[in-house]
This record gives sequence, structure tokens and C-alpha cells, in this order.
Amino acid sequence: MRRFKLGFLISLACLVTIVFYGLLGYSQSSSPTVTLRMEPQETFPFEAEAQKHPEPVNLTLQAVDSLGTPLKAVSMRLSIDNPPKNPWLSTDFPMVEGTQLLQLETFAPKGELRIKQMFSIRGTYSLNVQVTPTKGSKIAAFEKKLSIDIGENPIKYRNYAILVVILLGVGLIGGLIIGKQSRITSNEGIPESVRMLLSGLIVVAIGVLLFVNVKAEKAEAHGHGHSNHSTSGPTQTAQPPKNVKVELLGNQKAIVGQPASFKIQAFNQNQPLSALNFKLTSKQEEGWTAFAYQGVLNEEGEFAWKQGFFDGAPHIIQVELSPQKDAKQQFTPFSLNQQIEVEGVAPPLTTRLISLGYMTAFISLGFLLGLRLISWFHVVFDAIAKRV
Repeated sequence: MRRFKLGFLISLACLVTIVFYGLLGYSQSSSPTVTLRMEPQETFPFEAEAQKHPEPVNLTLQAVDSLGTPLKAVSMRLSIDNPPKNPWLSTDFPMVEGTQLLQLETFAPKGELRIKQMFSIRGTYSLNVQVTPTKGSKIAAFEKKLSIDIGENPIKYRNYAILVVILLGVGLIGGLIIGKQSRITSNEGIPESVRMLLSGLIVVAIGVLLFVNVKAEKAEAHGHGHSNHSTSGPTQTAQPPKNVKVELLGNQKAIVGQPASFKIQAFNQNQPLSALNFKLTSKQEEGWTAFAYQGVLNEEGEFAWKQGFFDGAPHIIQVELSPQKDAKQQFTPFSLNQQIEVEGVAPPLTTRLISLGYMTAFISLGFLLGLRLISWFHVVFDAIAKRV
């Protein structure tokens, strides 16, 4: 009897455990989420020296329920942050490290958000997606954090290795020349003349580097807020229909590393016009696309976004507008173009000094290696001469 009770209790405990873990697994999988798809899956940062204009990355964000079914009629807010600062291993654009790259909020009828985005530096980009249901939806608002890893272009590692070899070679040649003129025996240290020469060269090099970098820093601070280019209002490629007014508002001047704010507004007889499709494209003056998005204006007839720039050159923001298929008022699509002056920013002083310190260290290492090689040669030659 006792064995029967014991077996019954064990079976009951196993059953409760199975049910508990089943409910736990169900509760974990029942929450909605956001999936991310990137094309191409393997991409590299922006390359200014590329033979052809680089292509932006296609990002598709899909809000789905616990069964993987796309959520309908939701509002999606997307924020993308650049990789954090790393002064010891700087990127090509250290001015944008740790800053915001993009922020937008839009209505997603099919729970999908598609954008084209150019990534300027290597590292891990942080994405924060907030999904808010519309009226009548049974799901609750939720938030999802994602990330995108952008690897460095292998060509950059090759070029850096070539630069290191050149710096070591320059230092090695200098060490061989000076070591040959000032013979060092195995029992002697570096001659006084060589030490004085090295000390003088180091002091002069540090002075020159500090002067150049501080002067560049002052020039950068003085140049903030000034631009040699003139800006004007948006230009239209075609006249909008009667009683329809569309405006492209926001910053006409931007600074690298500081997100600029923009907004599209549409009115029909001073009433918000929401039945409008738009295609937004932000291009650099040379023609490559920095950011692109297609969507629908919200109920207030607006779409607002923040965009970060990494290239200090003029950009053109183009907005093409067209009516929806079921809209009462149909008209020929038209577009607005706005030129944005982007002010370049010099890399931080600390980053420049660290980079120059690396180069000085490689040259010094090559120089000391050259002196040591000459010392070894002299020891070998002296030993051979004594035996002969």
C-alpha cells in the first residue's frame, strides 16, 4: 500500500511538473515580437574610395504575434543608434560614434517597416522598436531591442598592415643609418649623441603634432554654424492639385554627428490630408543614397523623422507624393526637393593624438630594432675579426 501511494505521489509530481513547464513555455512564446531581415546579410561600412557608389542596406522589420502571424494596423517607432565610442580603435568616422543614426514613427497597415539605410562605420548598431496597437486591437503595446553587426572591410586591414610595415621600415632604416655612424658595442649603451638626437626628434615631433591638432580644433570650433553654401526652400517638380498644400519642414543645415529633424505636412483646404503615399529619399550630392523609406502619412497628414549625417557634404532630400488607390481625389504624383547643407566636423583631438601615437610607436619600434641589428652585426664582426 505504501509503495502504491509513493508511486502515485511521484506520478502526480511528474504530471504537475509537465503541466507547469508547458504553461511556462506557452507564456514565454505567447508574447508578440519583432523580426528583422537584412539584405544583403553580409555588408561592410561606407567606403568613400569605392569605384562605384555604395548601395544602402535593406532592413525589414515585421511585427508578429505569438504564432508568427503579422500584426495588422499598428504604429511602429524605430530608433537606430551608431556603435559606441572606441577611441583606442577608431573608425573612419569617429564623429558619429555613440550618436543617433535614425528615428522615425509611422503607421504600418501590415505591421511591416522597410527602410534603406547606409551604415558608415563598423560595429554593433542598436535598434529599438516600439509597437503600439491602434484602437480596437486586443494586443498590448510592446518594445523589442535588436542589433546589427557590421564588420570592417578586409581591405582596411590590408591597408593598415601595409602602413605598419612602411612605418616600421622607415624607423628601421633610420636606426640602421644612425647605428652605423655611432658604433655600439655589446658592452655599451646607446651613445650620448644618439640619445640627444632621439630626445630632440621626439620633442620636436610632439610639439608639431600638438600645434597642428590644437590649430585644427580651434578652426573647427570657429567654423561651427557657418556655411559657404546658401540654402533655399523646397522646389517642386510639378504643381500639386488645387487646394492641396504640402510642406517639407525641418533643418536646412545639419552638423555631422548631430541628428537633424524633418517633417512632411499635407493639407487639403487647411484640413490634414492623410490619404497620401510618399516615397522619401535622402541622397548625398554625389548620388549615393543615405536613407530611403516608403510609407503613408498619418491621420494628421504628417510624417516626422530624425536623420544623422556622417559625410560633411550637401544632401538632397526628395519626397515623392501620390494618392492612394481608393482616395476620392486622384492627381498626378509630384515631388519636393530640399537641399540640406551638412557641416563637416574634425575627429576629436584625443582620437587624433592616439592615432598619431600609434604611428610614432611603430616608427620608434623600427628605429630601436635598427639600432639593435647594427649592434648585433658589430658584435658578430668583432668576434670574426678576433678569430681571424
